[in-house]
Amino acid sequence: MGLSASSWWLALGLTLWLAGERVLADSSLRTAVGAMTASCLVLALVLDFFAWRRTERGARSGRAWRLFAAALIAAAAAFYVSLAFIGSAPAGSVLSWAWLVPLLLGVPVRLAADRAFRSGPSDAQRIALRARAGLRFGLLLSVVSGVNYGVVSHDVGKDFSYHAATEPSAQVRELVAQLREPVELWLLFDQGSEVLLAAKPYFSALAHVSPKLTLRIRDAVLTPELLRKHQVRGNGYGLLLAGQGDGQRGESFYIGEELRDARRVLKTLDSHIANHLSVLARPSRAVYVTTGHGERSVAGDVEEARGRYLRDFERLLARFNVRLHRLGLKEGLARAVPADAAAVLVLGAERPFLAEEAAALEAYARKGGRLWLGLEPGVDAELASLLALSGVTGAGASVLCRSSHVVRSRTLADQALIRTQGYARHPITQGVRGRGSKPQVVLVRAVALTLSTPVLAKERVVALHSENDCFVDQNADLMPAASEVAQRLPLLIASVLPSTGEADGRIVVSADGDLPTDQVLRNEANTLLTLDIMRWLLGDDSLRLVAGMEDDLPVLHQRTQDRAWFYLSAFAVPAPLFLVAIWLRRTRQTGSPM
Repeated sequence: MGLSASSWWLALGLTLWLAGERVLADSSLRTAVGAMTASCLVLALVLDFFAWRRTERGARSGRAWRLFAAALIAAAAAFYVSLAFIGSAPAGSVLSWAWLVPLLLGVPVRLAADRAFRSGPSDAQRIALRARAGLRFGLLLSVVSGVNYGVVSHDVGKDFSYHAATEPSAQVRELVAQLREPVELWLLFDQGSEVLLAAKPYFSALAHVSPKLTLRIRDAVLTPELLRKHQVRGNGYGLLLAGQGDGQRGESFYIGEELRDARRVLKTLDSHIANHLSVLARPSRAVYVTTGHGERSVAGDVEEARGRYLRDFERLLARFNVRLHRLGLKEGLARAVPADAAAVLVLGAERPFLAEEAAALEAYARKGGRLWLGLEPGVDAELASLLALSGVTGAGASVLCRSSHVVRSRTLADQALIRTQGYARHPITQGVRGRGSKPQVVLVRAVALTLSTPVLAKERVVALHSENDCFVDQNADLMPAASEVAQRLPLLIASVLPSTGEADGRIVVSADGDLPTDQVLRNEANTLLTLDIMRWLLGDDSLRLVAGMEDDLPVLHQRTQDRAWFYLSAFAVPAPLFLVAIWLRRTRQTGSPM
């Protein structure tokens, strides 16, 4: 048995209703389509009524359910039109949603009753049973829609991934306790702000750590001079102030005026406070990066790919008030290293240094300077005498690893992307060794380092070496020859040099100049190792990652960790729902009580 005429008119009316409100809402045809909708629904209702009247009294209950469903749908349409005409349903009111209830009840009942009519003889009891099932489903839809309406209109929500920081970490407490001058912490918020309510416990606890930190809460409109001086735009900001008068220094950070937008910052308050307090509490230090020889740089030379920039590295050091500066011929490298240099980095030079430049770097090291030399395969940068101070020689050939490498192109060239956990006990590996998972450092193109007797170093440690499956590719054919034996090879050397100055010199020689570049610094182990190298070179033990800073640090997890999270979200979370569904199906099939 096919659909009745009334069902066809009902379906046409609902289709026209949808088209008129969604497709033709801004068209002049909307009124005409609305009239056609009303005509179809009324005609369907009339046909159902006469069909019910023509049916024998004992069999009318089945037809009554169809008539009841048609009446509900027609009532929903009439209610909807009346709201539009009388304008009694302001946005967000219950009336603006209530018309949907009879529609959600009527459509399932009608579909269930029609299916019962088509699937067999007109058994009133069977049709009523199907129709009541449709009514229960419609009631469920109405309840779900009502809950959804209440949540949306009243902005009710719960983000279980959100948890505002309420207590400063031990590292931040230590940083505040070591303040050398008074610091004011301003929270610029309206007193009734939800963000202020969420952030205040953390900042109140922070203010109790040291009397040198004072917490002030003020509406931004009441501090116009403060806003102008420190270029703060309005409410929603945190502002740290140190010093007085014209020499006052300020560090601002945006938290957010609305709780929805501020959640990410509220979870990482430790990060923001540590970053900006570090800038205020620590003296500014200059670290120079040599340029003019194809090295990695912050700005990026013309021939450099973007992955070889040091922008993430610069951002990381800026948190500790360490600033990177260029150092080349134009900046006077041929004469001497600047007196304010806390360290000098030579990262991946691909062209030779002038003799005067090399002599200036060697003189700097002998006087207690701090140097990081990152080498490149097949490149003689004319720094042999400087490397000899630590007893290190770059052999020139690449280090390749048969299996301990990162898979990128699935070719033999991937063997140059070395990954290793070969950490020795030394201050520059302390952070990465402290991780329970022992993440792997990635080197892009490593050169084979040869160790000899140091000319000057009084202490030398191989802080990082490769895994056992690596070899020196002497003939550059990407394959191990008979003479190219697989072995553990040194990749990172740390040396201490006695000097005539106040402190000993320190030199780090890495087999790869790309270790701190943008393409690999986001790897967790590279971040930790790079920061510890700088901490050791600068002699500043406070250069450590602060707990809770991972959310905005340039860190990428290991591939195995990403895979674990993927499978957890894709399979482990839906699995309980599938198990419940299987259990319900089995109990229904066996007829056991639920």
